[in-house]
Amino acid sequence: MTYDAVVTFSFSIPRQFGGKAQINLAKLLGKMEEAGVCLLSISGFASGRRFKIFCTSKNPAKLEAFLKSAKVQARKTEALRISAAKQLEAVAVLHKLALGYDGIEAFDVFGISSKSGGFVCSEKPG
Repeated sequence: MTYDAVVTFSFSIPRQFGGKAQINLAKLLGKMEEAGVCLLSISGFASGRRFKIFCTSKNPAKLEAFLKSAKVQARKTEALRISAAKQLEAVAVLHKLALGYDGIEAFDVFGISSKSGGFVCSEKPG
């Protein structure tokens, strides 16, 4: 099992399709790809008329510069990334954190393959 600190960004964008919004999910992801932003993880959910997005990048400075240039207001947070050889190990660590610590603000569990996985977890601001 490995642990490392990562920088995460959270932001919201309009939940509109086509050309109605200046920026929407499809446009944002297309522009990220064009700009060479390489994401380690991305997750999101619909919240009313907006999408709430959480992501991490191999190059946080490049992602931050991209979001600024796209005029997307993002919140930058340090998070803990735990990767495990077995998905159950990653889930077990998250379970222990959830039982003993109420400072978790968000988490995203992901599977790299059917056997391995990990999660990213960020804390409530102090």
